[in-house]
Amino acid sequence: MLNGGNIYFGLIAESFNAFHCAYSSGSEVNFYKRFLGYKEGPALEIGCGTGRILLPLLKAGINIEGIDSSQEMLDICMKDAKELALKPNLYHAYMQDFNLEKLYSAIIVPYCTFPLLPLRETAFSALKAFYNHLEPGGEILIDIFRLFNMKQYANKGSRLTTVETKLEDEKIVRVTTSGWYDHLESLLYSDIKYELLQEGELLNIRETQLQARVYTRREIYNLLRSAGFTNIRVYGNYEYMPLKKEHRKMIVHASVQK
Repeated sequence: MLNGGNIYFGLIAESFNAFHCAYSSGSEVNFYKRFLGYKEGPALEIGCGTGRILLPLLKAGINIEGIDSSQEMLDICMKDAKELALKPNLYHAYMQDFNLEKLYSAIIVPYCTFPLLPLRETAFSALKAFYNHLEPGGEILIDIFRLFNMKQYANKGSRLTTVETKLEDEKIVRVTTSGWYDHLESLLYSDIKYELLQEGELLNIRETQLQARVYTRREIYNLLRSAGFTNIRVYGNYEYMPLKKEHRKMIVHASVQK
């Protein structure tokens, strides 16, 4: 993952696969397979992290590389890749200012990566970096979450969720999240606490805060257009269907004409 400041180290990086892969949707990987399957040149994943999306795509024969701001996450990705006999090209960089000095046929920005840049100026810089790394005719897919029932996020601590998952060594990771939404700034704030437990004993604890920008369809469209993208389309979920009110994911598809 990539953020204005990297939080993905220590307990968060170590437990990422156990937690996030357990709640991943197979339709997400298949969506990117369909999108990238006909591309001739290499593709790039922004915020590849531990390889949740990247490694299944590589295993399926997709020519794709990845960048991430967390070296610990990239190390985990490389370790898991070796176990699968894969050799991914991975780069340690931030999405708002990376420069790989090469062009790609496609870029994918999976779920809740791009919104982790809370400032509009930084988000625009990231889009320009994406644009500069796409070859003429290149395409981009950006997956953006949508916020429902905003009344639940009216006050700090008003929406509290707790989930647990088990690590390979049988230790338990408990993640408690409380979030609130700033309507004026269009920002979702999340206070997150990670706890590592073994037989009920607390072994480690890590607390952090994330800020994520909540985009409207018009805002993300205008931002992409300002960055130079053309043929901008917006879909709902992973089905290339017109965006509807009930869709929880907004998929933005655009191309580059240089």
